[in-house]
Amino acid sequence: MAILQSVNIGTPRPIPDKNAETGIYKEPVDGEVVVNKHGLEGDAVMDRKHHGGVDQAVYLYFADDYRWWCQRLDRALPPGMFGENFTIAGDEGRGIAGGERRTMDEVLM
Repeated sequence: MAILQSVNIGTPRPIPDKNAETGIYKEPVDGEVVVNKHGLEGDAVMDRKHHGGVDQAVYLYFADDYRWWCQRLDRALPPGMFGENFTIAGDEGRGIAGGERRTMDEVLM
């Protein structure tokens, strides 16, 4: 059973050495977040051609993958480091196929 560990939202930030901004840098937020068919309200999605929208509304990442990376890099990594909106535990990413849908409360992922 999936357990929501962190909800992460990004704000527009400049891309170093480029004349553009990105929303990939996500940070955990507290309280309620509104999720709609286009994603999380307040989450910056700068490239709507390739990200976001009804078929890519939220990005989730698994706590077991964080553990793997922390071991390999020998350091802690904060939630949102991989640009995900939801950091979840209780499921292993290796056991879920691309395009598979899950629900958590009222949210279809």
